[in-house]
Amino acid sequence: MFTPIVELQGKPGCGMERAAVRHVRGGRRVQIGEGEAVRMVEGGGVCMSTPKVRDGGGSTELGEADANGVGGKQRAEAVFIAFEDFKVCGVIPRRGHREGFEHQLTKQGNETMCRAKSSFDGSKTLFVFVSHRWLSPGGADGHPDDVEGSKHKLIVEAVEKLLKGKHMKAEDWGVALWIDFGCVDQDLENPAAELDELHEIIAQADVLLTPVHDPGHAEWEYPGLWNDFYAEYKAVSFQEYWGRAWCVLEAMSGACMPVEGGVGRAEVFEEGAIKNAILGGRRNHIVYGTKESVLVRPPRFFPPLLHSNLEKYNPTTLALTSEKDRRTILRIAGGLRKHIKPLEVGYKGERTRFLRLEHGWGTYTYENGDVYEGEFEDGNMHGRGTLRYASGDVYEGQFEDGNMH
Repeated sequence: MFTPIVELQGKPGCGMERAAVRHVRGGRRVQIGEGEAVRMVEGGGVCMSTPKVRDGGGSTELGEADANGVGGKQRAEAVFIAFEDFKVCGVIPRRGHREGFEHQLTKQGNETMCRAKSSFDGSKTLFVFVSHRWLSPGGADGHPDDVEGSKHKLIVEAVEKLLKGKHMKAEDWGVALWIDFGCVDQDLENPAAELDELHEIIAQADVLLTPVHDPGHAEWEYPGLWNDFYAEYKAVSFQEYWGRAWCVLEAMSGACMPVEGGVGRAEVFEEGAIKNAILGGRRNHIVYGTKESVLVRPPRFFPPLLHSNLEKYNPTTLALTSEKDRRTILRIAGGLRKHIKPLEVGYKGERTRFLRLEHGWGTYTYENGDVYEGEFEDGNMHGRGTLRYASGDVYEGQFEDGNMH
């Protein structure tokens, strides 16, 4: 069985290959200089009106059935916060109905900034679901941020960097955020009860964003070659996040729940990682941490939690604060799996007559969802081809003896 890119340089889905290549980033072909790391630049609670506890199952087709929620039932509309309002607020806003409330950590009061998704112009708005762990947990007295507002600053930075890219076709496009603290009424008797509906909220978002507050960022380095983004992104807070069942269930929901509007929704985006993901029935998971901030790097587009990645990081096996939630996690995860299209790993195409080596035109699909389509010679990628990474990145160009050329 052939190995399309030699181990020294990395395989599809592993991250970086060092070569002079043309690479499509967020829909742009760029020339990469000799020795520069390819893919260094990746890609590019709510108040539910009628809360219902459902699983994540339903149609796997991209279309109106998905827009209507599971089993054809009307999906309750989510609410989002305009990024401009979020930024000006200076802290992560707290949604609540208690008059005279003052948070003991930040001294902020209640401020309901969220509004219905339909109040935004969808053709000019990137809807972002913020998936994170709270920095200052503590029940009713908890807060998602610290007293310095570190997470708020990271979210603002990440969004501003996304806005610098041409992700949407509209010239004056903007961003709307869903974040639990600002979109779920924190003064409800049990605000966490609405977590059962998170996969339905995520279905109404275009991308997931995970801000990573990482005061120890200098203590770890990016790998020279990314083999497992989830394990090798060594920020302590990210590893804590990635070890929690609810957090990883959000990532699974992002990868499995078709984006509301499907193909029609994808058409408002420019060619690139976000559009590619939506057309594939999923959404990008974008990670931006203190390390990216300090090193002046763009947000990172992580591979979707599907196929081999999902088998390795199954949310049903991860840590929970309350084991009573395990049944809910199992139910939702089971429903989400109904959206996953079976992956036929391996080669399809022309072969040599006697040794049956991959030769001529063909397609090779990897366990993590990466797909190469193009020319082969004697078992290796050789000639013209297109390598589509599961993260949404695309490389188009020449290959020689299994390597990008």
